[in-house]
Amino acid sequence: MATLIGHSAHVWGLAVSPDGGYLTSASSDSTARIWDLKSGTCTRVLTGHTGRVNAVAIAPDSTWLVTIGDEGAARIWDRASGSCTAVLAGHAGRGYDVAISPDGTWLATGGESDDPAVRIWHVATSTVTATLPGSGGKLAISPDGTWIAAINDHWRVAIWDVATRTNTATLTASWGPFAISPDGVWIAASKHFGEVHIWHRPSHRLVTSMRIDGTVSDCVWAPDSRRLAIASNRGIYLFELRPGSPTPTTG
Repeated sequence: MATLIGHSAHVWGLAVSPDGGYLTSASSDSTARIWDLKSGTCTRVLTGHTGRVNAVAIAPDSTWLVTIGDEGAARIWDRASGSCTAVLAGHAGRGYDVAISPDGTWLATGGESDDPAVRIWHVATSTVTATLPGSGGKLAISPDGTWIAAINDHWRVAIWDVATRTNTATLTASWGPFAISPDGVWIAASKHFGEVHIWHRPSHRLVTSMRIDGTVSDCVWAPDSRRLAIASNRGIYLFELRPGSPTPTTG
């Protein structure tokens, strides 16, 4: 176990590189930091954002990463040198979240406040290729890269087809945390205090729900796409999804 000390303010986002070599953190101190996972040391401090850095994502090949901050801009960084290779200045308001496609050729950014929209960017040219209006904040890209899930301006999870840029489904009210299972079949979305719904993404059908103590702060699927961990201010809850059974089991 190690404690990574370096930021001078709250840490809002974390990402582990696919190769398992490093961790990146995003903070209110206007920086992101790259940490070597083996030694626990900070190898790079990424400066350039003018406000809080809200989220970070790492490319599939682990050679570059992207951060997004309150000033509305996303920044692409070279992992080896720590240099900023591109600034994606597209959101008029706060930039809240960012995700990279499975093939690393495009990424999506989510805006909040004055600019509730998802923007899709071509990485090689740093240009916007599409804007998905009325959605923003928290977002995620499907494992196969064919669709995006994002919170819309009515606090529901909107599903967008990447190829056609169309909103194909709207699932449920959600104040924020949601997660796509690794197989792309299930979406877990929190609703109100302590309530989480499980949706079957292909059919857009609500299959079950569960309630925990406290307010949901995050949720994440296990690699088997059956177990779901839900975190709240009261603890961490682990559920197992068993399709066809009345309710998921908890442990």
